[in-house]
Amino acid sequence: MMEEVHELLGQAGHTGWAVAWALAAVVVGLVFWKCSAGARKLRGITPPVPPGSMGWPVLGETLAYLNTKRANEGAQFFKTRVAKYGETFTTHLLFEPAVSVGAPDGNKFLFANENKLVQNSWPSPVVKLLGKHSLAIKVGDEHKKFRRIFTTFFNPDGLQTFVPRIEAITLDHMAKHWEGKDTIRGLATLKEFTFAVAADLFASVKDNDPRFRTLHNATEDFLGGILQIPIDLPGAAYHKGRLGRDTLYTIVETIIAERKQELEQGTATSRKDLLSVLLTTRDEEGVIMSDDAVKDNMNLMLFAGHDTSSTTMSMVLKYLYLNPECLTEVIQEQREIAKDKDGAPLDWNDTRKMKYTWQAVQETLRLQPPVTATFRVALQDFQYGGYTIPKGWKV
Repeated sequence: MMEEVHELLGQAGHTGWAVAWALAAVVVGLVFWKCSAGARKLRGITPPVPPGSMGWPVLGETLAYLNTKRANEGAQFFKTRVAKYGETFTTHLLFEPAVSVGAPDGNKFLFANENKLVQNSWPSPVVKLLGKHSLAIKVGDEHKKFRRIFTTFFNPDGLQTFVPRIEAITLDHMAKHWEGKDTIRGLATLKEFTFAVAADLFASVKDNDPRFRTLHNATEDFLGGILQIPIDLPGAAYHKGRLGRDTLYTIVETIIAERKQELEQGTATSRKDLLSVLLTTRDEEGVIMSDDAVKDNMNLMLFAGHDTSSTTMSMVLKYLYLNPECLTEVIQEQREIAKDKDGAPLDWNDTRKMKYTWQAVQETLRLQPPVTATFRVALQDFQYGGYTIPKGWKV
């Protein structure tokens, strides 16, 4: 009797595996059929879609792209394909077909046709992490409405008043992390600095606040999960990014509650930060931004407001090191400005005198853009560079 049971279980086990493999074969077959059907449909388009590769079914060339990012060679993904196919080529990233167009002509074309032929559109895994209220994913009138609220803070008059505040943060950072050190870890130290500026200007969180370190670590975890395959399981980059976002939201919630209490009591008037603006500025319809929207956008500002800045600053240091004659010019210009200040804080006019320094920054941005690529979606079939870009594809 027991032998018969074991035999039946063995058969059931084999049957289970057979069913699983059969289902897997059906799924893969459907995917290949869908891809080939899509390819057949595209063959009839005149002019044709750009040359390139769709890569693997579903995943496309996502793994290849992520591998170059992990090796700190994200631009290499595009360079190898430009060498093979030309400036305009087809690929498949994060579950969506896409066309890469070369800069600067491609950038000019896309920006000139925003909300006409193309529209801001991040891949769905990125949207899930950013949150539905994030300024980064808003389009059309919704984007304009949110943008007007932000320009209450990011306007020329406001930015000019931040110069002494940023200088004070800079001097404090230099004393803690640079002075007396034989060596420093360049990018890591600069990220510490730029996050200190962002946390102070956006939420009045100083680097000696107990929440500062947790906020910084959560933001770095979130950054690591952006543009990753959305596997929400322990150990996966996307999962770590989501946990980082959730931690950041928890902290921001407590800061929002504190700030609202200060506003009710009239003790928050000295708080000149983005958070106060988001909590008090009404849109054209007289509506104040919801707490969920504030959290999404504080998350956006904290990571976007420091990551690209620290990357660019580290590249400035690299290129100045490789070009010592330029470094000498920058130092001389800064010393001339400092000599006239006689110890007084920097102001906006002083930054206007940093012409050579600004040229060094701009040349760095030209040589090493901190953002490799960004995404649009085609609102209709249109032609570019002698090719057709189909409606619904990312660009």
